[in-house]
Amino acid sequence: MAYEMKGIDIPTWATIKSYFTVTEQQHMLQVTNGDLDLFDCASVMKWAPQIYTEVASGKMPPGGPKWTGEMINNFFTWWKQGNCN
Repeated sequence: MAYEMKGIDIPTWATIKSYFTVTEQQHMLQVTNGDLDLFDCASVMKWAPQIYTEVASGKMPPGGPKWTGEMINNFFTWWKQGNCN
């Protein structure tokens, strides 16, 4: 379900995708048996609650650098808008 976010800039998928590294993408493909592809919008959207919990808590990405508050807020806003554009 998409939320209406008037007056809020919604990050694009390209912005969100840039937060993930190739190493992170490869790792998540391996540990989820191919279910989570950090370079695939639909896959990230499916896993968004778990991703958000991990990055907001500072547990992910392992080895850093940790996401900034702006990155975490951008991810949350993008996820709640529910748009892969």
